[in-house]
Parts: sequence; C-alpha cells; structure tokens
Amino acid sequence: MLLKGPDSTQEQVRVPNVIALAGLPARGKTFISHKLCRYLNWIGIKTKAFNVGDYRRKVCSTEDCESQFFSPFNKIGSKMRDECAKLAMEDLERYLTSKEGEVAIFDATNTTRERRNWLNNFCHREDRDPPFRLFFVESICDDPDIINANITEVKVNSPDYKGHMTEDEAKDDFLKRIENYKLQYEPIDDELDDALSFIKVINAGRSFFVHNVNGHVQSRVVYFLMNIHLLPRSIYLTRVN
Repeated sequence: MLLKGPDSTQEQVRVPNVIALAGLPARGKTFISHKLCRYLNWIGIKTKAFNVGDYRRKVCSTEDCESQFFSPFNKIGSKMRDECAKLAMEDLERYLTSKEGEVAIFDATNTTRERRNWLNNFCHREDRDPPFRLFFVESICDDPDIINANITEVKVNSPDYKGHMTEDEAKDDFLKRIENYKLQYEPIDDELDDALSFIKVINAGRSFFVHNVNGHVQSRVVYFLMNIHLLPRSIYLTRVN
C-alpha cells in the first residue's frame, strides 16, 4: 500500500475525490456507499452518493427492468444503462465542480474494464483542473450465505421488485440478473490495473487487498472499511515503501 502523505483540510477541498464502487450485484456495494457517505460527512468531508440504479428506475419501469434488461446481449438495455451512468456522472461532476462537495460516491456495478477506464478518463479529462482523484472500492464475495442473505433481506424488497413480484419470483429474477453480470465481469487486476487506486473488500471484510492509496480521503476510506467489520481477516498490501 502506497500512502502519499496526509493532505491538509485545504487540499481536501481543492482536490475533488470520486469513490467508485465495483462488483457484482448483491455484494453490499450500496451498503458500503451509505456507510462511507455517513462517515465522511461525520468527519467533516462534504460527501454525496450517486446511485445509478436510482437513475435507471426513473427512466425504466419495473416490468422493463427484469433480469433480461441486464443481459450484455440486450443492446437496448445496455444503451439505457450506459446513459443512466452518464447522467449520474454529470450530476456528480456538477456537485464537485460547483464546490458544493469534496467527495462524490459513484454507486454502480462498474464490472468491466471498459467502464472503469471510462470513469478514469472522465475524472482525468484534459480540461479538468484539478483532475478528480479516483478511488475504486471493489466488493468481492463468493460466500453463498452472505450473498443469499443480501438477496433475501435487501434485494427482494427493493423498488425493482416490491409490489411487483412475490419474494420467490424476485429472488429467482435477481439470481438471473447476477448471472448476466457474471458474463461480462472483469475484476480489478493489480497488474492490468496497476495505475488505479483501489481496495478490494473480500467476503464482507474477512480480508482486504489495498493498492496505490493516494491522499487523505483515500486513506480515510481504507481505514474506515478495515474497521467496520469484526470478522477475522487477512490484509494484503502492495507497493510498500
């Protein structure tokens, strides 16, 4: 883990930060987003979360957003999801450039390298001075108990399903949605994505992989994520100076 020295409060304001979630559905990304947003605001860093799912629900009816909508082979669905991501990023950009906020959380799956590169290019656009400082938080989980609990306790009661499907129908549809995302999922790779700054949260905090941490806000995020769970875990660091 590379830490580049604490920023002053003045630099926190001067350098806007974007925290982008990544990972398959039902991996706790929105839970992490809410927790981070509350924590950063509590310590005095003005933060707002932008959930792409909320943008999607504004333009797409629940009937039109069932599992097949998320298939990588559904060109119309893919185009709509890309447009929703762009709308969220435009609002995020306005929030940061207006000096209203210091940190923006981009809550989405961001499961492909293409999407993450797009985010990186957006944050480091040539006309952006200063560029947004980007940090990825990837939630990885292969524990079926954690995944099933998340689906049962959270997803089946989400606006995508509530009042539209039975609990069993909602669970079945959401599992199909996950399978659609798996078809195109490219996890963040510490070699292929060496230039990125990120933390991998594995199985709800049982272990972590931290890479290329840059600045005060990212250090705060790492510290917080590594201290909100009590489960035994291993910690792997890269780029130790």
